[in-house]
Amino acid sequence: MPPPKPPENEHPFTGPGVSRGQAGAIATTTSVNWSQALRAAGLAGALLGISWVIPPAMYLFWMLACGAFGVALYHRRNPQTELTRGVGARIGAVAGVIAFGIFAVMMLLQLLVTRGSGSMRTMLLEAIEKSGAANPDPRSQELMQKLTTPEGLAIMVTFAMVLLFFALLGFSAIGGALGSSFFRNKNRDASQ
Repeated sequence: MPPPKPPENEHPFTGPGVSRGQAGAIATTTSVNWSQALRAAGLAGALLGISWVIPPAMYLFWMLACGAFGVALYHRRNPQTELTRGVGARIGAVAGVIAFGIFAVMMLLQLLVTRGSGSMRTMLLEAIEKSGAANPDPRSQELMQKLTTPEGLAIMVTFAMVLLFFALLGFSAIGGALGSSFFRNKNRDASQ
């Protein structure tokens, strides 16, 4: 048996004591208010960008949490917006890009501060030497020698930063999509 239709003069979202004007505010929308989304994603991205000082075992968790947190902050300010997975993924991706920007600035500042000490270069060279010692293949040894040159180190750092950018973008988008699923279910339960 189909549910009863509301009378012609009654808006489907109105109930006792709810006017047509208020019903419009209750109705959900799927468009994103990007000024609110950027604030939410910015805060989530800033927290992730700063969180790189914690142990590396938690990086994947923080990348996922960044997107979900951005969606949660956005939903808190815009509860009427229907958060589809696509909307959540976009907000999460923006949070990931902001996190990468903050992380890149922090790394740049660290490199500028420790420029004279060469500690970053020494750390990279030690990691390359350990990797080379573990692999006796002559081609591998030749590659390790090329990576120890200033150009090789620059290529390695650039590759790592590009890889980090796409990891933050992807995992934060996944976290945003997962977070939107959580809030979408809450919206459905509240409307029924």
